[in-house]
Amino acid sequence: MVLSQSKNNFFGYSEEMIEVRKDVIVEDRTPLILREHDEVTLGANVFNTTDKEIGFKALISADGLEIGQKEKQFSISAGESTFISWTVKNPKSCPYLQKKCEIPYTISILGDSAKHSDKLEGKIALKAIPSLITNAHRAATLEAGENADLSLKLPENTNIAKSLYTLSLSNNPLQGIEKIVKSLAVYPYGCGEQLLSSTMPNALLQRFTHIFSDIHIEKSTIDKNLKHGLQEIYDMQLPNGAFKYWYHDTKGDMHITAYGVRVLLEMQRSGVQIDDSVVRRAVDYLSEYYRSTKGIERAEVLWAIAEYHRKETEKSLVIEDLMQGYTPENMSRHERMALTYALILANSEKYKSVIDTNIVRIAKELENGNKGSYYYSQLSDMAEFTQMLIDYKAEKKLITYYISKMYNEDWESYWYSTKTKNNAFLAFAKYIEVYGKDNINTLSLTLNGKTSELEFGDTKNSYTKDVPLSQAL
Repeated sequence: MVLSQSKNNFFGYSEEMIEVRKDVIVEDRTPLILREHDEVTLGANVFNTTDKEIGFKALISADGLEIGQKEKQFSISAGESTFISWTVKNPKSCPYLQKKCEIPYTISILGDSAKHSDKLEGKIALKAIPSLITNAHRAATLEAGENADLSLKLPENTNIAKSLYTLSLSNNPLQGIEKIVKSLAVYPYGCGEQLLSSTMPNALLQRFTHIFSDIHIEKSTIDKNLKHGLQEIYDMQLPNGAFKYWYHDTKGDMHITAYGVRVLLEMQRSGVQIDDSVVRRAVDYLSEYYRSTKGIERAEVLWAIAEYHRKETEKSLVIEDLMQGYTPENMSRHERMALTYALILANSEKYKSVIDTNIVRIAKELENGNKGSYYYSQLSDMAEFTQMLIDYKAEKKLITYYISKMYNEDWESYWYSTKTKNNAFLAFAKYIEVYGKDNINTLSLTLNGKTSELEFGDTKNSYTKDVPLSQAL
């Protein structure tokens, strides 16, 4: 580009493009990495940018690689290109995790003159051959007096020297749950529903620290999160007792108020100090306005009222209202479950027939794969249904079935909503408290011919033993 200026302050410029390129260009096409015993193709694209055909000689050198014919002859027509390659084998290995392990190489393309020649140099990283890790496992649930053979059939080509045999025993199906509950330490955030859902996990974590002595987390972290979350929740309550959905709202939300009552009560049962007046005013609001609700919202409201009053529920509302307007055919799964939970809390003996019928229907709906709605997913409903079965003192076998099914989910992922995760971990906590913590079990274990007696439930809920596979065989 040329720029000019006159003495009268006139300006002018001119611009032209000039193409700059070499007569012969070599473009690297070698792989980035090699492993021991790899047999690959190394090569380069060669471009002839001249207006005549050129004959070339190609040479390759690479330290340590096995190369058959290192020198090759070829020609390229004017303006054309070709790919020149060599098949090489790598006999080298690189010590595992060695910081620098590379193979230098040079590809030279020689034409009829220095102007028509080019060369490239590079390095190929040498990597260790990865080990294929295969997990083989067997599991069994034992009733009193039963025994099980947990022998494993080893996968083909198992490297015995590098393999480990792990035996894990527990007096409940939640073996290892203490390793992932630390993720419950969530700093509260968001709207009314998010605020309740993100404060609750900290109370659950506090509850689990009472269940498992080997969960190590800074108490100050939990206390800080709970203090912040509770104050934010209290600030969301209106003078009439209702909770707002958004901070700027001037009216209460029945769904959030009902959910808030249940969350605060569960936090209180987890050992968190709750302002009773906040809960009482919210319940009074629900009791005054529940007749204006319908469908899932009414079922949720009645559940919250029954959660607060328990056996005294009938003194606060007409118990028949719990079922007014509901028929088995027109109820959703979550609606049926919330209503059934309210009946269990209010008077499980009086409404036993209705409760038992609804439990059967809910179980069928969960098995049929009905995913529910965005707010009441299948997994979230399953967790609350399991809590309900525990509070109802239903058959342990059915409860354990759902606990085991939920335990197989990947709770360390971000796939599940905080609310769903809360419901699941509350079910886990209730299950351990009822069936695990004080349930004394004695097992006789034989490993590699050696027998030992193990006792669970008093001070310890689980046992894990890692043994080199070479010693277990």
